[in-house]
Amino acid sequence: MSNMEALTIRPKISISPNPSLVDDNLNIRVMGLKRKQEVTLRARVSERGHRFYGYAHYRANNDGIVHNNMASRGGTYTGTVSWN
Repeated sequence: MSNMEALTIRPKISISPNPSLVDDNLNIRVMGLKRKQEVTLRARVSERGHRFYGYAHYRANNDGIVHNNMASRGGTYTGTVSWN
């Protein structure tokens, strides 16, 4: 990869459904990462004067993709979460 290519490649985040309600099952996907790149996904929301946050560490797969049903490697939770 040339230096110019490295500057123009940016990760893309996809979240669905969008818009969503607080109790919706979300699908979160990050594409355009390097193979095995380590990333942290963070989320926060404020409701009725209370702030909630969470974060999870992931390692991209061989295709440079992270999705929220992959096992988290640490953060405010580890492993996977069943939304059903």
